[in-house]
Amino acid sequence: MTLLICLATRKSIHISADHRLTLDDGTIVSDTSSKIVELHYHDWQAVVTYTGVGRTGKYYPKDTAELLAEWLEGMENAQLDGIANRIVEKGNSWLSRFPKPQRHTFLIMGVQNRKPIAYIISNFEDVASRSDPQPAKELSISTKRGGSLPWLIVAGQKPAVDRNLRKRILSSIPPGSDDPQRARSALRSANEEASRSRLSAGTVSSSCTTLTMRADGSGSTTPDGPVDSYMIMNGNNLPFKNILSSLGMAGAPVIGATFAVPGKKLPFGPCPKQVVRPNSSLSFSIEEIEISGGEVTISSINSRGEIVGCSSPREDQQLRFVFIEKGGELTGTNVQGVPTCINDLSAISLNVPTDGNKELPALLVNGRVQMLDVGDATYANVTHLNRTGDAVGWVCLDLQETGQRHHRPAAWLGEQLSILKDVPCDWGYAARINTSGMALVIGYRGNTNVTFLWNTRTAELTEVASSGPVALHLTEDASILGSFRSAGGHTTVIAHPGSDWRTIPTSAAFYGRTMNEKGDIAGRITEAKVGFPAILTAQGEVAKLPYYRDHFGEVAQLNDAMIAIGVASTDHGKHALVWRPE
Repeated sequence: MTLLICLATRKSIHISADHRLTLDDGTIVSDTSSKIVELHYHDWQAVVTYTGVGRTGKYYPKDTAELLAEWLEGMENAQLDGIANRIVEKGNSWLSRFPKPQRHTFLIMGVQNRKPIAYIISNFEDVASRSDPQPAKELSISTKRGGSLPWLIVAGQKPAVDRNLRKRILSSIPPGSDDPQRARSALRSANEEASRSRLSAGTVSSSCTTLTMRADGSGSTTPDGPVDSYMIMNGNNLPFKNILSSLGMAGAPVIGATFAVPGKKLPFGPCPKQVVRPNSSLSFSIEEIEISGGEVTISSINSRGEIVGCSSPREDQQLRFVFIEKGGELTGTNVQGVPTCINDLSAISLNVPTDGNKELPALLVNGRVQMLDVGDATYANVTHLNRTGDAVGWVCLDLQETGQRHHRPAAWLGEQLSILKDVPCDWGYAARINTSGMALVIGYRGNTNVTFLWNTRTAELTEVASSGPVALHLTEDASILGSFRSAGGHTTVIAHPGSDWRTIPTSAAFYGRTMNEKGDIAGRITEAKVGFPAILTAQGEVAKLPYYRDHFGEVAQLNDAMIAIGVASTDHGKHALVWRPE
């Protein structure tokens, strides 16, 4: 048995499916079984999930999701009715092989003509809540289309989702709102609550996969744990594990995926922003940088509290205009480009658009754009600018191909170009540079990242003691902040000059992304697949910052005055946030 919860709203469908497989006597077989197969076709999108028999085969056992994907393989240009009929045909043949009758339900939830539709294919239940004690000999189809929205379908361990819990799920989406992240959070919480109920009889896992599919065919899926993912794209069976293997990433966990289809996108409704202030010994204010009619991205903050970012008109997101903010006062410019850093002299590094959808590096000094020399390269980027005006980034060495394998670290010292052509790896770039001219270089050997320190003044290149951690930040004393994934989450590490990586004691839920010169580290804490902005002080205290409810939050940069910049994101886009000590 399992638990499926499906919520249909005017603009979206939302689904949760738990991961547990059990034997008839209640013995747990697995808590990592995927029960979702995504279906992507030219004019419709859907999801197939199930409850009942979860795994078959004595010598070569297969989860039912994998069987489903095999049944539907080759159904090119199919329609939903055809998919349902194929499942009935294959499902009846499959169920007939069992020595005794098995209660089983397949559920299809999809979007067709921008309206939700549900098919229950079952031998004991239907969309009208019928639930027979004994299964019929064959599967039958019942459907639910449109109707009064929102509506809810629960399959599997229905008693574990009582009337009060159903009401809470239905009320999770405020009237007129379109907030998929809030809906998925409500389903995830409902699944966890149901797993603790005695009425679930121990057959529902606390973890689940949640998925949103909007009326325009776009959406996202978030598996809570290491489960396989299955997808049928116009009849082609595309298991995620095979895709990852072909990319040399076999065994890598899928932590989330988004999907989209061509055509006009359905606009999101107003974001119901709700600030949550956690209990913390550190007190911070939270404010959003907003520009009317545009989406805002913030890039950098200097020690004086000046913030640089860019805004894009919603009707043309290819255009990006630079702005500067300080103390709540916003100064816009007519300069197009993507800023990457603002130094303490208010100089800004940025990448400006050119013909052919490429960008080239530049500095914005005293209101004037100064293009940086890129030699013979036709494609280059600047990533960081130090306090004295030296910059680093990368250039593409090939004049025809622009792929990453042709990228090499570059530095501009007093605007004079220096390229590290012989970096001992497949490709790389310079991420940061400090005042003494020491640059943090991140290189890749295959899929393994390697960290280097590049003295841009002497051309000396030093590989940091061991590979593995992803380098994230470089300080003025040439200390490097890094992180690597561990079994339970992330491990934050630091390498001081001449030493190997050293683990910083903190929870695996904490991901340190940046640090200031005082040793304070900022990033996020992840709980139930949601990120919350957080700071790990130099004294070892971890504190959550104020956050937007049902958004994924993270700090991107922190200055010595403890002013932080970051983001709160959800399906509709991102909010550019600033936190200031109170």
